[in-house]
Amino acid sequence: MARDGLGQVLAHLPRLLRAQRDGTLPVKEIVLHGPGDEPPYRCTASQFGGLIGDQVQTGSMIILGPGIAVDRHSAIAASVCMGSAIVPAASVVRSSSPEVTIEPRRI
Repeated sequence: MARDGLGQVLAHLPRLLRAQRDGTLPVKEIVLHGPGDEPPYRCTASQFGGLIGDQVQTGSMIILGPGIAVDRHSAIAASVCMGSAIVPAASVVRSSSPEVTIEPRRI
């Protein structure tokens, strides 16, 4: 179970595709590639935001951009704003203006 803070925003990946002549948008398949020899995961949704793993703790007033992947047992401090990134397992994400730091978590 994830413990969530107030004021979180998880943005979705917008469709950056041109409309066809008939006005419809072409369908583009979203494929997620994992580490190692894992087979790719084919997402059936037309839009994709990000992945937040098990037991992730999040602070209040965070903004996570499209393409974010937060692995399990990680913590995101309050007032963090970050775009597309991969946060390893058991990490802490802190915001020290103007940059975001990712450190190993002490468990």
